[in-house]
Amino acid sequence: MYTWLEPGRLFMDYGPIQMTISAFNFEEPLNKEMEEACYYAAEQLKELASVISIAKLPSSEIREERLLPDVLKKMIKAVKECGDLTLTPMATVAGTFADKVADYIAARGATKVIVNNGGDIALRLANGESTKVGIVSDINHKSFSHIITLDSDSGIGGIATSGFRGRSLTKGIASAAVAFGRTCREADAAATLIGNYTYSDDSGIKQVLAEYLDPDTDIVGHLVTLSIGDLDPQTPSKALDNGIAKVRELVAKKSILGAAIFLNNESRIYPEFLAEQIAASHN
Repeated sequence: MYTWLEPGRLFMDYGPIQMTISAFNFEEPLNKEMEEACYYAAEQLKELASVISIAKLPSSEIREERLLPDVLKKMIKAVKECGDLTLTPMATVAGTFADKVADYIAARGATKVIVNNGGDIALRLANGESTKVGIVSDINHKSFSHIITLDSDSGIGGIATSGFRGRSLTKGIASAAVAFGRTCREADAAATLIGNYTYSDDSGIKQVLAEYLDPDTDIVGHLVTLSIGDLDPQTPSKALDNGIAKVRELVAKKSILGAAIFLNNESRIYPEFLAEQIAASHN
């Protein structure tokens, strides 16, 4: 189920979960709590599996939420806060599991927890703690384009990335849409939505029905991006403008703290404090 990488850091590989967990109480690694968190995550996965057909429904169609397991309730709440009723709770599954594990360990005395669930990162930093986090300007590149420093005062508890040719299907053309939230599940849902909105009509963009690419998709009947060819020179800017407009809306609603969108060599970042930090952190 898990492999130790070093004291205070392990890799969990269980079914669809590929998660790196790091946890400390100041300088002391919390190895026991991390082991327990792996089994806790496995239990949460079983609970979600029992209601997976509901988790694949648009959030607007889900009823009797009080009867559902807590993990699915949190997923539903996160997508509803984004305001797009076409999103299903599966849009935030990775972020929710990262949050679940991070909160489990933080409640057991950790002052610093970092959970990376397939690129979606949950952070729990007590007063005086800080960490460096790498972000990518292209979801298909393994190397970080920027490295930023976060501490407890930042209020950021989750970072998630979506984009074309990422792990999940997208309706947009962003190389990377990186959302910063108070929780990872909020950031995960928002990154998906922002990535979808980073789009502008262009004959160079080929889209197909989601089920053509993934027969088990939760967004049957939705058009998603298959390929990006030669684009009109104005298309990237138009797509980025559409994406950042959605970011401003989400920040105004307090759904997220901010986001950065990258497409080829262009970017849009909001709000200003985030833009300044990312601009100063080019790797």
